[in-house]
Amino acid sequence: FSGNNFLFLYGNHGMGKTVLAKLYAVEYYKSHVLFAEYKGSFKNTIESLFPRLYGEEYKPEDQITDKSACQLVLEALKKDPEETKKWLLVIDNFNNDGSEDEEDKYLDEFQGEVFQKLLDTGIYILITTTITADVVREFGIPVRPIENIEGLYEKKSGRKITETARSVIEKVE
Repeated sequence: FSGNNFLFLYGNHGMGKTVLAKLYAVEYYKSHVLFAEYKGSFKNTIESLFPRLYGEEYKPEDQITDKSACQLVLEALKKDPEETKKWLLVIDNFNNDGSEDEEDKYLDEFQGEVFQKLLDTGIYILITTTITADVVREFGIPVRPIENIEGLYEKKSGRKITETARSVIEKVE
């Protein structure tokens, strides 16, 4: 995450992006992880976090407010910036089918108000996707290959990477 509070983990279907994201989340963030399947928009995805932050028994419509679940979640994340910086949000399967319309839709998502407000909370965001690096670059997002993920892992954890994790990394690279 050096310099950014979000990054993409991209590759073909079935390569282990979700597994790698979960391993990373558990290793570095322990219990400070929010995991959300992408729900067609950042707004819907953020709304899916409502029960995790407010409890299963509460519904946004039960709140004495005219705010949406998305607004309430963003406010909760922004309430304590120092605490929020300890958290990782994994948005899993941010996919497209490669059609031009889909790419435009996703570009609009990243330029949209909800994603910008999410970035403003300071939470770290890891997005797994099948969108290629070339498409991500078109979004104006810097892309760095994960060519030295083993060294990064060993430096951060103080442990050697396992053979299973190495094989997943090789497939992703």
